[in-house]
Amino acid sequence: MGGLRVLELGCGHGRLTFRYADAAASVLGVDPNAHEIARARADLPPELADRVSFAVAGAAELDAPHVTFDLALFSHSL
Repeated sequence: MGGLRVLELGCGHGRLTFRYADAAASVLGVDPNAHEIARARADLPPELADRVSFAVAGAAELDAPHVTFDLALFSHSL
């Protein structure tokens, strides 16, 4: 996954995010649950802070103009 820009839809509290983020160039984790995103932000390891960000949004509401991703992940989000 090295060098990939990753979009993770339904990231929840980051349980999967934190497992692969060190191998990605950047990660945007989104989830419609504000409580889960707050937990993910609070648990974000300092060494990942420069490449991982989180947003409260559903897949249809994601507003990321002019941003491209190399990989999109869905896990436990349907």
